[in-house]
Amino acid sequence: MKKTLISLSLIAALAPAMANAAGGYVGASLGQTNYEDLFTDEDKDAAASLGVSIDDEDTGLKLFGGANFNEFVSMEAHLATLGGVTIEGRGGNVEIETGTVGASLVGHLPLGDHFKLFGKFGVHFWNADMNTSSSSITFTDDGTDTFFGAGALYQMDKFSIRGEFERYTLDEIDVDFISVGLAYHF
Repeated sequence: MKKTLISLSLIAALAPAMANAAGGYVGASLGQTNYEDLFTDEDKDAAASLGVSIDDEDTGLKLFGGANFNEFVSMEAHLATLGGVTIEGRGGNVEIETGTVGASLVGHLPLGDHFKLFGKFGVHFWNADMNTSSSSITFTDDGTDTFFGAGALYQMDKFSIRGEFERYTLDEIDVDFISVGLAYHF
């Protein structure tokens, strides 16, 4: 809870700077998440032989907003759900869901009037909740880690379409998020 309040305070503090910058934007992205190296293929095969299925891919959703300081640099904040991991077996199910709030510095490489490549690096606060269907056991973990990403966007007047890859670190686990998004520029 404390880190969520800190994250929201950070976004609130950055909001006036974003609004007064050379061009702010807000948007949303939808895509697929993959929890890298949480389970190896051997782990999944061994679990399957015991009648247990492991799904470490899910749908992710991200809301974002930013400020362009010039045509090459911007600051961006996000609030995202990185989907989760589901383990299903005869004894019940285990679901782990992860959310993140963060901020990043974004570098842009304009390629013409409408097309840009971009890369980002930032810090995020994450929270993971585990629930089981067979009992009332719940577990929560959180932390602060780095993330990075790269992508491309095509801007049409007030709107842009973007595709991007992001990798979020959650302690020792990496979560890849490949998404497509739409942004409104003001």
